[in-house]
Amino acid sequence: MANYYGVCRSNYFAVKSEAAFRKLISHCSSEDEIHIFERDGPGGKLFGFGCYGSIPGLCLDEDGCSDQTAFYRVLKKIVAEGHAVIITEAGYEKLRYVVGGAAIITNRAIKYLDINNR
Repeated sequence: MANYYGVCRSNYFAVKSEAAFRKLISHCSSEDEIHIFERDGPGGKLFGFGCYGSIPGLCLDEDGCSDQTAFYRVLKKIVAEGHAVIITEAGYEKLRYVVGGAAIITNRAIKYLDINNR
């Protein structure tokens, strides 16, 4: 069996609360550390994040982790009005398959686009 290799990265976006955003990221499960990126934007500080692998969900207690949609739902509450979080994921297992997609999250909606669906 071959190994799967993936990466995940978001765009830069504004949040309602920096503390809530950092707390959310600190409770995410991932195969690798989730890195937070910051830069100055026209209206203040902007954030992005990324990791090797993917973000399967939230780990809020010792009983286990939730699914990825729970992470998206919490992020939806944190993203600032007029901003969108676009989380792009891509991965491969040798040449057997290549996958990718993007989750688009605003404070009003969550949508997922899969590159394998035509």
